[in-house]
Amino acid sequence: MNRLSAGMVSALVVWSGMLCRPPSAAGQEAAKYVWTNLGLGGGGGMFSPAISPLDGKLMFISCDMGGLYRTTDAGRTWRMVNFHQLAGNTRCAPLFHPTDVNTVYAADGHRGFCVSHDKGVTWEPVTETPPWERARVTALGIGRSNPSVLLVGTADAAYISADGGKRWRKCEGPEGQMLGFHVTGAAAQGRGAVIFATGEKGVWRSDDGGKSWALKTEGLPWRDIHSFSAGTDARTAETVLFVTIPSKEVKGKFAGGVYRSGDGGETWQSAMGEGINTHLGKIDRWGSGDIAQYRHLTMASNQTQVVYVTNYGTGYWPPYHNTVYRSADSGETWQFCFTGDPRREGTNVELGWYTYDIMWDPGDYGLAASDSDPDRVLHAGGKLYLTEDGGKSWHQVYTRRAPGQGAAGRGQRWQSIGLEVTTTWKYVIDPHEPNRHYICYTDIGFARSLDAGRTWIHSTEGSPWKNTWYGIVCDPERPGVIYAACSNVHDIPHSTYSTAERRRGPGGVCLSTDYGTTWKSISEGLPEAPVTSIVMDPTSPADARTFYVTSIGHGVYKSTDSGRRWVKKSEGLGAPENRQVWMAGRCHDGTLYAVVTCARQGSEFPTVGTGLYRSTDAADSWEHVSRSLPLGWPTGFTVHPDDPNIIYLAASCGWHCQTGGLYKTIDGGRSWRCIFSKQSPDYLGRGLESFFVRLAPGDPDVIYYSTGTQGLMLSRDGGEHWESFEDLPFDNIHRVTFDPHDQNTIFVTTFGSGVWRGRALPVR
Repeated sequence: MNRLSAGMVSALVVWSGMLCRPPSAAGQEAAKYVWTNLGLGGGGGMFSPAISPLDGKLMFISCDMGGLYRTTDAGRTWRMVNFHQLAGNTRCAPLFHPTDVNTVYAADGHRGFCVSHDKGVTWEPVTETPPWERARVTALGIGRSNPSVLLVGTADAAYISADGGKRWRKCEGPEGQMLGFHVTGAAAQGRGAVIFATGEKGVWRSDDGGKSWALKTEGLPWRDIHSFSAGTDARTAETVLFVTIPSKEVKGKFAGGVYRSGDGGETWQSAMGEGINTHLGKIDRWGSGDIAQYRHLTMASNQTQVVYVTNYGTGYWPPYHNTVYRSADSGETWQFCFTGDPRREGTNVELGWYTYDIMWDPGDYGLAASDSDPDRVLHAGGKLYLTEDGGKSWHQVYTRRAPGQGAAGRGQRWQSIGLEVTTTWKYVIDPHEPNRHYICYTDIGFARSLDAGRTWIHSTEGSPWKNTWYGIVCDPERPGVIYAACSNVHDIPHSTYSTAERRRGPGGVCLSTDYGTTWKSISEGLPEAPVTSIVMDPTSPADARTFYVTSIGHGVYKSTDSGRRWVKKSEGLGAPENRQVWMAGRCHDGTLYAVVTCARQGSEFPTVGTGLYRSTDAADSWEHVSRSLPLGWPTGFTVHPDDPNIIYLAASCGWHCQTGGLYKTIDGGRSWRCIFSKQSPDYLGRGLESFFVRLAPGDPDVIYYSTGTQGLMLSRDGGEHWESFEDLPFDNIHRVTFDPHDQNTIFVTTFGSGVWRGRALPVR
């Protein structure tokens, strides 16, 4: 917890002569990658997969936390695209030029429609003033025989350009959220080049280059379309279209699912051929529903026979399980080709750490075949899998198992390959054994490393709360003893968990006496509520430590017997309608601080009770330090190590809460000044979110300010001037931890991209 927890508990290292040299002569490409991902790998939702038709090893994947990842070696390693260039898009996959391997198109929610001419390393806008303005792009298309034809779909319209994106016109006809496009390359069914635009409300065809459009849904029993894919055989000019629609029971029979058109969309027929699940009713209680649902389609666009579709099944055991189906005859017959649960026989999926240490849960968020190779397919969910043999076998491409461990199993060491899709709260280096590192996670709890962060072991054994570790404290005198703030409610105090109702759930304090290998609860006297921070008094006896924890919705609790019993200590803290105390810290002189964060009500952020509080009597009473600064959504804070009158307090913006920024007082809280706001340089136009602030050890005028919209910011003069870590690829930053053995190195935890290790000062 920056200077106010572990940094104040342990002795400070002297931060003298900290230098960051400019990139070496290794080249400009190396300079772009001065940051390295650390962690278990994967761990979150992955969407919008894409495989290059010209380079089968070039692939992209977006994550639900904002990152866009790129691989050039078929998923063995991944790099995140710098968010200053382009962020991820969970609704729209990147699009590849049909003849130029270096050219890729993509869109995100902030910068619109972009192009790369170096296989996705750097990006620039295709057009600065798109007619869809700031609407989110949901589909992209290109003319494979005429790449000057570009198509863009949004949540309610489609647009076409005939000159590579210089000029655009709206397509009159297609409506609703666009799902995909297909442009035939030559004469097909007696017509010239044909364009198909598919959205949630139907399929449209244009025979005149996009000037006019006709709805083509004859034969579809209903039109709420989930997914679209198509292929054209260049030899025969035959085009086959596929869509998925919701499955329903109609007059006692299965209806819906996968539909096919072989006549340009004029008519549609069911493609629920032999072998695919059309069973009505759950086979067992583990079925996903009473009728199988088919979601994501994919096929290589240069052929018409091989097609894949994902499925939520009606049972646990094959052939009724959740799987991927493959057809080699345009849907006449099907065979499931994805079976990964290790409790079954006949599996064909290589597994990663998540399945061994938590559960089998592949998810179903996207499917993509290479446009030129029907055997090469990415299957995206909470994990990422690749087949290169048409579904006969799949291997995971989100983590790497460390060698020399025998057969894969629970409790083993895993290594990041750059695809980190997790929220991390705190990175800690053990004070007794410097090769032991720890990560506090959302969703997956906790991991430990025995080799200074190179490999990681998932480690939540014994804790009643597996979801989130918000922070840990290592005992400075007893090796192996670690205390943890735990919860089954994650992401507090982010916007998704900014109401009191969303934060209700169990949590407590856990103890490990074996370096985080196993845990047990020490929560007697604590309410069943999330514990989001834990602070140790290092001057207390080693056998009777004094601790302070924040319990969401209840206040601060204190223990004077190493956590065996807890007593509420919240006199004067917050207000009856807001006890959302989420962060606490202790100064070296014993002064305590705590933040009462927002309790959002609808779109409003009441300021009653919110702010920074201080206690000078070991938490017996609290005073409101930021009373003169009414903030709707206060978050992190830190205190100057040599002058307690200098305090920094971070806050976020909300719908009707525009007081986000970093505030500074030099008189102990009597007055405050905003030193960073959403009007600061390089602001991207979004509501400023910020959660933590950190002062550099040895030089408290150097400030690290963690934002959720601009990335990591740095001031070298106490907040008067700011610069950003332009080379840090991710924008939603949590804490900064200094490596006590290498003062040029910091570890950065994030809201959605794991942990980054890099240089302590921005590259200039």
